[in-house]
Amino acid sequence: MPILQNAKHEKFCQEYILNSQNATKAYIEAGYSAKGDSIRVNASNLLTNPNIKARIDELRLQTEEKHLITREGLIAEMNELKLLATADNQLGVVAKVIDMKARMIGAFTDKHEITGANGGAIETVTLDKKENKKARESMLKDDNL
Repeated sequence: MPILQNAKHEKFCQEYILNSQNATKAYIEAGYSAKGDSIRVNASNLLTNPNIKARIDELRLQTEEKHLITREGLIAEMNELKLLATADNQLGVVAKVIDMKARMIGAFTDKHEITGANGGAIETVTLDKKENKKARESMLKDDNL
C-alpha cells in the first residue's frame, strides 16, 4: 500500500473510487475546504501525487476483483456482442459497442471546459432579491410572456 501523507488523502482516494472518479466531489467529501475554482484545482493536484495515484489504482483493482469485473472481461463481452449484432445486421448495436469500448480505454471524454471572453473567467454578477426580481421580469417581458 502506498504511503499517504494523511487520513484525508486516504478518504479522497476512497471517495474518488466510490463516486465514479469525480475528483471535486471526492475532495469535498474528504473534508478539505476551499472555495470556487480552487476546489477543482486542488482536487486535480491531488490526482498528480504519485502516492495518491498508486492508491487509487490499488483501490480500483480491489473493486474490480471484488465485483469480478475487469476491463479485459468487459471488452471480451463487448466483442461477443459485436459479433452477434454484426451477424444479425444490427449496425446500431455494433456502433454502440464500438463507442463503449472507445470510452472505456479513454479515447473520448465527456468533459467540456467553458470559458469567458478570450478564454478567461466567466463573469458573474450577484443580485439582491429586488434586482433579481427586476431581471426576471425583464427577461419575461423580452420573451413576450
